[in-house]
Amino acid sequence: RSNGVFGTKTDGTLWSWGASGYGYGGRNSQLSASSPTQIPGTDWSSSDNAHINGHDFSLMTKTDGTMWSAGRNNQGQLGLNNKTDHSSPTQVGGEDGWSAVSGCYNSSMALRTDGTLWTWGNASYGKLGQNTSTGQSSPKQVGTDTNWSIITGNGNFAAIKTDGTLLSWGFNREGQLGHNNGGPSGGSYASVSSPKQVGSETWRDVSSMRESCFGVRTNGTLWSWGRNQYGELGLNQFWNPTNNGISSPTQVGTATTWHRVSAGTYAVYATKTDGTFWTWGRGGQGQLGLNDATNRSSPTQLTGTWKTTGFNGGQNWAFGLKGT
Repeated sequence: RSNGVFGTKTDGTLWSWGASGYGYGGRNSQLSASSPTQIPGTDWSSSDNAHINGHDFSLMTKTDGTMWSAGRNNQGQLGLNNKTDHSSPTQVGGEDGWSAVSGCYNSSMALRTDGTLWTWGNASYGKLGQNTSTGQSSPKQVGTDTNWSIITGNGNFAAIKTDGTLLSWGFNREGQLGHNNGGPSGGSYASVSSPKQVGSETWRDVSSMRESCFGVRTNGTLWSWGRNQYGELGLNQFWNPTNNGISSPTQVGTATTWHRVSAGTYAVYATKTDGTFWTWGRGGQGQLGLNDATNRSSPTQLTGTWKTTGFNGGQNWAFGLKGT
């Protein structure tokens, strides 16, 4: 994710701060902002995954179901049927009914209220899930299913359906798709160009970073897979030639009270149902919030009581909401 942050207030206003290369901060400028700056409008959605900053571009939704984009557009990732950059939010098509968005470098994904899934932008490694490597500059539906529910993207895409099944596709260099197809001594990992189910279990949350993925199952257990260079898998171990590139979900600890998980850039943030907030992975810039610059290979609790949603992390930064 880029070094920019978005947040909505209860009055429907949308704010951004941090970097804004190519104008992805939506502030009609490429200049950085060191404090929250309002983006025009009072009807921005505050639901989960209502806005996302990808790699130098951003996607946003409003309460009326319209979708908007800003920033870099060299691969058509803004969904505007062109490749022109935009420094302020521009509506994607004339349609409404969009409910969630996600970004994956120069590719985009969005969910509609009718349960259909759509992708656009760069299609290398099959990232768009369209069984092709040909990109597109406007949204195109993935298959015909109408039961998609939760979406995530960074180095690859993953999504959960309403029946709890988890599917993933795209880039798979470190086994981050979770398909158990290879490993450091078991052959090369294969990228996948259309959604493929991860195991047979049911899931309620999923989040991905560049080369790793994390999920919470419906039984409250937390699982991780993919790259483990900085201990980001939370398995109490750091990278070495035999434990890097875990290609199938592996349980993190034994707790059954995990609620939500969000992956930053080599750092992970998660909440439990009791309102506790936990972090692990790369901490060199203090992004773990533990008052040091130390990497952690297992979940470590932050002090206080936190909202179980409304937290996120990016490249060397993180934020969360306190309260009950």
